[in-house]
Amino acid sequence: MPAESSRPFAPTEKLTRHPVSAILVPAAFSGGGVCMSESMASSVTSQNSKRAAVRKALDRHKVYITAQSFSAGAYKARVLVDGEAYWVDEFRLSQLQQGLSPAELELTPATDD
Repeated sequence: MPAESSRPFAPTEKLTRHPVSAILVPAAFSGGGVCMSESMASSVTSQNSKRAAVRKALDRHKVYITAQSFSAGAYKARVLVDGEAYWVDEFRLSQLQQGLSPAELELTPATDD
């Protein structure tokens, strides 16, 4: 291997003439590519939106189906929402599962217990 020279690297020279550490410069510090702050801002924004989606899912009430019946062509389900039981049809069940509250749907608690 030839002796290392003290002159700067020229792009047309072979890479074997220079130590590897002299040519490996991270893109963020070489003046090319995406600016570090833009990349970090994008990452932070992405992380914040993911956290907001998780928070929204956790805040939404959970709907537990405790009984189902299908009689005379009609579907009914007994659901438990926030500790209270309700009898609902298929449409109301889908609305509950989408996040609407029993109060918004004007549901009355089940009295069959």
